[in-house]
Amino acid sequence: MKHARYSAIAYERPGPVSDMFVPHRVRISLAVAPPRRISKFVSTLLLLVAVPALLHQGGTFSYFSDTEASTDNTFAAGQLDFTVSSDHSSATLIAGQTDEIFVITVTPGAGSLPFRYKVSGTEAGSPPFCAAITAFGRAPLPFSGSAASISTGDTDSLVPWSLILTLLAGAPDVVEGQVCTLDLTFQGYQDGGVAGTEYYDTEHVILTLTADPPADLPVIAPQSALGAYDPTQDSTNISNDPPPLEDATTTTTTLETESVTEQENVAEVDQQADESTVTESNIEPPQPDTLQD
Repeated sequence: MKHARYSAIAYERPGPVSDMFVPHRVRISLAVAPPRRISKFVSTLLLLVAVPALLHQGGTFSYFSDTEASTDNTFAAGQLDFTVSSDHSSATLIAGQTDEIFVITVTPGAGSLPFRYKVSGTEAGSPPFCAAITAFGRAPLPFSGSAASISTGDTDSLVPWSLILTLLAGAPDVVEGQVCTLDLTFQGYQDGGVAGTEYYDTEHVILTLTADPPADLPVIAPQSALGAYDPTQDSTNISNDPPPLEDATTTTTTLETESVTEQENVAEVDQQADESTVTESNIEPPQPDTLQD
């Protein structure tokens, strides 16, 4: 192992608070390893590479190559989009009469991914009126129950959905002019996915309903005012209830009056019979003619 010695100039402060640097010589000793001998194998290999290179000095080496540019490489995430529409959005419900039918259509957006959807409903407005409305949904979203708690299964069918709403007859506390707003939420999600995750879309349909109870029935006249029963009359205008009972005092007085009147009539007949008898007794019988000699 050989050692190499070097000298260098270094600058140091003479004291810890001095602003001056004083040069002084520094001696450095380094251990230097002897050069390694190159093996014959490595030397031979270098000769094999170098000799051909020297022989072809001044020549040109080239390869076939080409370069192209790739453009319009735009990547975009897919989308799930649809719209919901109803043939009408408001109606007046009459208790116990014709049902109201809403036809609702789901339309996919351009380029939308395949999706499934389901419907849920919430209500706002007059509680008695909203609670008295029943709903019936046909395929592809069958449902039967209260309109305030609509909740269907899911489907991928795009067939228009018919929703039938009915106001129950005799519903208590329902008066004309009450309003109920039905909010139908259509929640769609990627086919094969989970609702509310991955790709999804939510749309709403608002239905405004107004209460209109049936008109009052025609007033039926009392039995006493209708007189005797006439089978040719319309049965809807004649009460099936028995005639009202008359007051007992009035009935007794009427019977007593009829009895007195009958007695008076009998007395008058007897008096007329007596007078007729007296008149007959005063009539002298006819005398036979006297014969003359």
